[in-house]
Amino acid sequence: MNLRSAFFTLAAVCVVVAAPSPKPDRDEGMRHRGGRNTHSRTGKAKPSRSVDVDSASSSASMTSSSSAASASTLSAPTLSGTFTGSSNRTDGVSESLTSNSSGSNLASNGADVGVVGTLYFLTNVPDSNNIVTATIGFDGNITYAGAIYAGGSGTHGNDGGAFAADVTFSNNLIIVHREKQLLATVNTQSNTVVLFRIDPNNPTDLKMLGEPVPSQGDYPNSLTFNNAGDRLCVVNAGTVGNFICYDVNDSGLSPDMDSIRPIPNYNQTTPPTGPSQTASVITFTPDEKDIVVAVKGTENPPSPGFLVAWPLEDGGRFASDPTVIQKAGPGNLPFSLTPVRGRNAFVAADLSSAVDVFDLSGDISDSSGSNGTNSRSIDGELMLCWSTYSPTLDRYYLSAPPSSLVVEVTVDKDLQTSVVANHVIPDNVLDTDLAIATIDGKDFLFTLLTNAPGLASLSLDGPGRTTFVGSADFSRFLAGDGIPFRRNFAQGLAVFVKP
Repeated sequence: MNLRSAFFTLAAVCVVVAAPSPKPDRDEGMRHRGGRNTHSRTGKAKPSRSVDVDSASSSASMTSSSSAASASTLSAPTLSGTFTGSSNRTDGVSESLTSNSSGSNLASNGADVGVVGTLYFLTNVPDSNNIVTATIGFDGNITYAGAIYAGGSGTHGNDGGAFAADVTFSNNLIIVHREKQLLATVNTQSNTVVLFRIDPNNPTDLKMLGEPVPSQGDYPNSLTFNNAGDRLCVVNAGTVGNFICYDVNDSGLSPDMDSIRPIPNYNQTTPPTGPSQTASVITFTPDEKDIVVAVKGTENPPSPGFLVAWPLEDGGRFASDPTVIQKAGPGNLPFSLTPVRGRNAFVAADLSSAVDVFDLSGDISDSSGSNGTNSRSIDGELMLCWSTYSPTLDRYYLSAPPSSLVVEVTVDKDLQTSVVANHVIPDNVLDTDLAIATIDGKDFLFTLLTNAPGLASLSLDGPGRTTFVGSADFSRFLAGDGIPFRRNFAQGLAVFVKP
C-alpha cells in the first residue's frame, strides 16, 4: 500500500454495507479561491444563510445486512457551490437536494432558537487561516454561518505534492472545552496557538482571548485541554518536534516554558513529511496522570507506531523521562486516540487498516505487555485516520476517506474490538475529521468533507443503523465571503452544543 497516494474519492449511495468499497482513484487538490479575509479580529461571524442539503428520509437507513449498492469510480470530482441535481437511492427514489432548514427564529438576545449548536473547522491555507462555522438544527441539519480569522496561516503537510485528505497527519487540530466555553486551535504555518471564548447563546460568535502565542516548535498539529480547562497543551510535528502546555485565563494563553518536552527519537521536516513517522495526536489520559503523544511508524518496511507517555509529577510537572508504549499486532500507524468509556485506555484509528487499543490502566511501564493493548486488522485495506465516540450508543466511529466510509466499532470489557458495520457517506466525498453531538437524547455524527470543503451529517439510530441527514458544500459561500480556501487543505472538526 502506498501511503503517500492513499486518499481517493468514491461515488457511492447512502447505505450501510457489510463489505468495504473498492479502492477509488486519486483526488486532486482544489485551486485557491477567494481573496484576503476581511473579518474583524473580534470574530463575529456573518449572518447565517442556508445551504442546499442532500436530505434522506428514514427509509434510507439500512443495517449492515443490506446488499451493497453499485458504485462508480471518479477521478477528482468537482464539488464547487451547492450540490444540484438528484441523488441515487437503492430504492430508486430520486431526491432533490434541498434544505430542510425552516428559517431563522431569533430570541431577544439574538440567538436562533432553532439552533442547538455549532460546528467548527479550519481552512488551514497559507493565505489566511480561518475557522469556518456552521450551525446545527434539532434534526441534525447543517447551515453555513461564516468564518473567523484564526490569527495566522496554515499549510498542508508534505506528502510529495499529493495534497491528500490527511492534511496535517493528525487529530484534534481544533478543540472545544464545553464547560469553560473555550475553543482552541493552531496556525500550522505560523507556528502559533490561539484561544477563543465561545458565546454560549450564539456559539458562532467567537472572541479571541489575547493574541496568538508561539508553539515553541514547528508545525503544531494537535491540542488537548485538561478536564478543568485551565491547561492547554499542543504537540509540534515538524523539525522541532515537542510539546508545550499553557495556562488558560481570561486574557489568553500563558506559556509554561518548563513544560516543554521533546519527542524522543523524532526526526522530521517542516512541514512534516508523512503520514508515516509523524506525530498524530496529544491528549491527557482519562485519569489525568499522564500526557501522551501518538507517533506513527512505517508500513514498508514495517515499523511499529507507539505512544510516548510523560507522567505528571507533584506540582503538575511532567517527568523528564517518558515511557514508550508499543503494541503487538498488525497496526503500525496509530492516527487518533479516543478514550474508552470507564477505562484508562484509548481506541485508535490506524492508517494501516486496523483499529488499535492502548490499555494504560496499570503501571504505565507495563502498558505494552497488557492484554488490553492490542490491534485488529480490518478487511479491505481501509485507511483509518479519525475516531470519535457515541455516548448514547456506546460505539466508536472511525473514518476511512479513501472509501467514503465511517466504520462502527465496539469495545468489550477485555478491551477487544469488533467491527459492527460500515456506513457509506455519499456524493464523492473525503470524510475526514469526526465529531458527535447529543441532541435531545439522540446522537448525530458529523464529518468534515475536506475535498469541498463542507460537512456531512448522520443520525445514529441504533447499533449498526444510521440515517444520512445530509451533506453541504461550503465552497460557494466561502468564496462569496472572500475567505481563501483550497481543496484538501481544510482540517479539524469540533462541536459546541448549547447548554
